[in-house]
Amino acid sequence: MIDRATLATQYAKPIDPSAPSHECRVCGEVARPWGNPLDLWKCGSCGFLQLDPLPDNSELAQIYSQQYYDSWGENESENLYWEMKKALFRQLVDYSGVQLIMNSDSRNALDVGCATGACLSVFQERGFMAYGIDVNSYAVEKARARNPGAKIYHGALETATLDPSSFSLMVMSDVVEHVQDPERFLRGAYRLLAPGGRLVILTPNIDSLSLWFLGAKWPHFKREHLCYFNAHSLRTILTQCGFRMVKNGSARKPINFAYAVRQFSTYPMPVVSGIMRLMDKLVRGAARTYHFFLPMGELLAVAEKPIDDRRAT
Repeated sequence: MIDRATLATQYAKPIDPSAPSHECRVCGEVARPWGNPLDLWKCGSCGFLQLDPLPDNSELAQIYSQQYYDSWGENESENLYWEMKKALFRQLVDYSGVQLIMNSDSRNALDVGCATGACLSVFQERGFMAYGIDVNSYAVEKARARNPGAKIYHGALETATLDPSSFSLMVMSDVVEHVQDPERFLRGAYRLLAPGGRLVILTPNIDSLSLWFLGAKWPHFKREHLCYFNAHSLRTILTQCGFRMVKNGSARKPINFAYAVRQFSTYPMPVVSGIMRLMDKLVRGAARTYHFFLPMGELLAVAEKPIDDRRAT
């Protein structure tokens, strides 16, 4: 049996109760410095991790340039990203309990952080009116070109001028960890979701085995990731925002070999990146784009806006 606590101590220093502290952005309890490669602070109560200080706007603009999307394989002839992402979003939509949603009054679905629009394509496949929103103008432009039937907005969810209680389904895939104020962000989602509507969240899980095995080399430790959840802290913040947690569990994400090579080139990892470069010379044909599903250290959750809540919050 793997003892996660023992593995964790191999790279993370114990939280020092005498160390400087911050207030946890989720539960308001004390967060203290955590041993890791970034400036992360861990809440001793709910386990939430928060980055402090946060990167400034100029640093974030540099991170989220067009090259950010090119690293996914967006412009490759093999189309590494598009079909793989659609396989992921089919899984997320199914996990939401889509049959229940399709019986509701609203058939509107919103992808928050829609990037270049793969989820919007899946929404349309499943009979939804597809909406998307993203803060990146390049991504929005690309999404509009790929999904002419969708309504796509450039801007932040928190300030979006969309109608309250107008969506029966909302998806946030690898998004909530990028926001500076997750509570304000999720309250914005709650305002837009219809009573009985469902929110699907996919985000790195700080209780995952991959973190304990990889430690400071965990691939989800990135400068643009401003916060990290486990099941407890995610349930806590969703409840505070008015949601009811329906279910949560570990996610298995589709990945193909060609995409993995590109990712380990963009985000190098000792030994692994070298092995992937060698294998890249050997693997050819359909084997490069075959999708296999792997646990990638992420948490998958579904929350619901209570059916009896008629507030336009």
